[in-house]
Amino acid sequence: MKKSLVAILTSILLFSIFIVGCENSQPKELKIGDYIQFGKYNDELILWRIINIDPDGNPLLFSDRIISLKAFDADGNYHDDEIRVDDGSNYWRDSNI
Repeated sequence: MKKSLVAILTSILLFSIFIVGCENSQPKELKIGDYIQFGKYNDELILWRIINIDPDGNPLLFSDRIISLKAFDADGNYHDDEIRVDDGSNYWRDSNI
């Protein structure tokens, strides 16, 4: 739950940065399928694809590449398996979502 909230808040932050950046630059007509580049993750620029545009003209963006892989389960002593204690689990029934 906590990781999902962090992912959602990060997406909102990135979207807000994009909107502010667009307001300060020359207007450009955005179309679904266009690619734009802004922001960095681990010092690498992020290429975004516009996958939808709402009625107000705000784009919905999707990263061209996977930015990060995260387990949906945290590590912890509640797991029986030693590997899962250290690394978390990818087994839905044992996850802490």
